[in-house]
Amino acid sequence: MDVTIGKIIRPVGLRGELRVLPLTDFPERFSVSEAVTVITKEAERLSCCIRSVRHDHRFVYLAFAGYDSRDAVDPLRESSIRITDAERMPLAEGRFYQDQIEGLQVYQEDGRMLGRVNAILETGSNDVYVVHAPKSGEGPGKEYLIPALAAVVKEVNLAQGRMTIRCLSEWVEDDAV
Repeated sequence: MDVTIGKIIRPVGLRGELRVLPLTDFPERFSVSEAVTVITKEAERLSCCIRSVRHDHRFVYLAFAGYDSRDAVDPLRESSIRITDAERMPLAEGRFYQDQIEGLQVYQEDGRMLGRVNAILETGSNDVYVVHAPKSGEGPGKEYLIPALAAVVKEVNLAQGRMTIRCLSEWVEDDAV
């Protein structure tokens, strides 16, 4: 699986440098990545080797080997820069990337399934998992907002595709799935 780490905004200067909006919590990773995959607007996959990198407060400026002019990099406008899942920066134990959490089945401590994580809200203080319960009868399933706190999230098991949470009675009614 590929992971997007940046979006190419536009060429800068005449020597093939590109302004990139980093889409990673680790912008320094551009300095350690030698090869990346560039997916163009036309869905063409290009393997590129990073020739040079510089950072400023908001953007990363990259140059790729073999792309030495503005005309050479202009077709890369609005392309995404991707790496393989195996090239991700390691996280501390108990920390996960959002795409690893999305899609997990959520279970209460007593074993009852609550639903599936469909989205993650970034609130500033802590993330909140949006969990959708399966449809019951003819109506849509319920939606639960679960704070991503150690006191609530008791276990994340990526291999089993599940998360176990401690529910407070006011969050989940007894008729939960």
